[in-house]
Amino acid sequence: MKRKLIFFLVGVLVIPTLLTMRTVETLVSRGIENSIVKRIASSLDVADNLFMAQMDDASLKARIISQMTAIQESIMSGDVIELIDRVNSACGDLKINQFSGIVEVFGKSGNILASVPRTPVALVEPSRIRAALEGALFQGPIGEENNIRLTTVMPVYHKSQSSPVGVIAITYGIEDSLVDRIKAISGSEVVVFVQEPRMRTVASTILMAGQRQYPLILGKDKNVKSISCGSIDFYMASRPMQLGQSSFNLGVLIPRHELTETLSELRSSFMMLAIATLVILLAGSVIFGRKVIVEPISRLVDSATALGQGDLDSEITLATDDEFQFLALSFDTMRNRIRDYIRDLDLRIRDLTLMDKLNSAIILKSGDALLLDILSIIAKAIGSSRSSIMMIDESSGNLVLKAVHSTDQDSGATIKEYVSFEPGEGVAGHVAVSGIPLVCNDTASCDRFKPYSDSWMNEELRNLASVPLMGEGEILGVINVANKSAAGRGFTESDVATLEKAARQVAIALQKSRLYELAITDGLTQLYIHRYFQARMDNEIVRARRYSGSVCLLLFDIDHFKNFNDTWGHQVGDKVIRIVADALRSGHRESVDVPARYGGEEFALIMPEVDLEGALLVAERLRQKVEKSTLSHNGQSLHVTISLGIARFPDHASTKEELIARADEALYRSKDNGRNQTTVYS
Repeated sequence: MKRKLIFFLVGVLVIPTLLTMRTVETLVSRGIENSIVKRIASSLDVADNLFMAQMDDASLKARIISQMTAIQESIMSGDVIELIDRVNSACGDLKINQFSGIVEVFGKSGNILASVPRTPVALVEPSRIRAALEGALFQGPIGEENNIRLTTVMPVYHKSQSSPVGVIAITYGIEDSLVDRIKAISGSEVVVFVQEPRMRTVASTILMAGQRQYPLILGKDKNVKSISCGSIDFYMASRPMQLGQSSFNLGVLIPRHELTETLSELRSSFMMLAIATLVILLAGSVIFGRKVIVEPISRLVDSATALGQGDLDSEITLATDDEFQFLALSFDTMRNRIRDYIRDLDLRIRDLTLMDKLNSAIILKSGDALLLDILSIIAKAIGSSRSSIMMIDESSGNLVLKAVHSTDQDSGATIKEYVSFEPGEGVAGHVAVSGIPLVCNDTASCDRFKPYSDSWMNEELRNLASVPLMGEGEILGVINVANKSAAGRGFTESDVATLEKAARQVAIALQKSRLYELAITDGLTQLYIHRYFQARMDNEIVRARRYSGSVCLLLFDIDHFKNFNDTWGHQVGDKVIRIVADALRSGHRESVDVPARYGGEEFALIMPEVDLEGALLVAERLRQKVEKSTLSHNGQSLHVTISLGIARFPDHASTKEELIARADEALYRSKDNGRNQTTVYS
């Protein structure tokens, strides 16, 4: 009987148990390996997007410097000392030196006028300077013996000259500080290397014993592969970065021991468990008998089968007060460790997926659409039903609600700009002042929580987490998420960590958007600049021609403005220009029409898909508003009027140049007929 019992246990219980353990080990190993491959691929996408964002940032900053009037005047006058001061000030305002950025200014003859910080020789090749003086732009890498530099070369124009008067060049070194920033967001080791004319690694985040390590990387295989650096093996994936005629490679690495140590530990646990199972089963079959052995082992087999099928949440327990109970405890410890490790991998993959989706949204969208898309992506990743972005208003210093996303409302997403918090007020105000995230998992008992005045926004607000939007040295605002769907849990530490990573990436996007607005906006009037007006005119003409549409152009200027300036002075003249600009900015279709300062006291308004009657109505409304405006100066009330001209494509013109000329001709007919009137070209 005992022999039959032993054979029964071995044939029916022991062998299936061992096979189940082997199956569980294989499934877990494959799952961990697949997670590593997904993580490294996602890290490479994030690093790639961040690298290209740095290039776009350099291009924007070069454009801003090239459009600074003070720098244009210094280049024209040849005053090198004043030019260096102006460039130094611009570098500080735009934080160009943060990643060893170098700004070089060249004159009209191609000679270098200034370099901040100073360099022994010019970094930009003379051929690039000559091309820029002919109006060409260049953006790409410049290879040197020991490093790579990313250079943006851009012509500088002056309003008095039709051709460039100089050249601005911004050069960033691909150095350790740049890849350290990418690592902080992607969470993986990052290297930059080149293959030609000889292989070399120019930047790396790998530290060993406090020293930077620059691994030797051979081959151009884009698949995940293994490399060694010192005593550590890594999984690595790389991607060529092509800029112009030059290229280099961007790679991300994950220590191989993260996988091998876990697998080795799991194999040891499974082996010990298998041996213990055999010993206990065989001993039990002789000592105790069928009832004492079969029932506990059957329960262990059921638990092992459930574990093999992916059930990591069911607790494995036996109340037998013997070796079987110890075996169950060991089994349950292994289950907990596997569950925790997989949850950690899931969180990492969630973070990487979130960063990749945010990067895609940042590349494809802008303005309110970008804010709403960001909130939707973050809310879905965290599992909350509501989210919002609040920005610090520069004039008042208050937090102003810019965008709200809610899955509870039929509208889905709403813009609410009238909600405002003072610094330190409520949860969001406290986070904006302290720069430290804050979680209220029970808003009813949270002292800092302040209800919204808007009833639907405040209804059933159960829990709330708020993190700061940290820019380069400043707090731009906060991101709030509320009503996490997980019952009873609220927001966890891992949720806050994910929100902080997302907030850093969002802050980069918002600062980039702010720089772009500075590059295309006139400082006095806050209208679009002349060059942006020309670009939008090109786009609207192409669109109207392609879809058989139309576009109206309104040109106008201030009547007798030169005499007004001569009588009252340029400061009063600037106030008049701002009054007219305010009237133009408030009298057009938001996000459809394009208001611009054409030059001096001249203004323009591009109106797509508007007939001549509608354009005339807009022009007359604008003219009457300016006519009724009053400027008080030294006890006197001053008034100005404007003369306007309208032309329409394709009725009056077949090209952009003809359309501008027709609108200008209509404007001068208004002046010839007595001013303070609107004329439609005929």
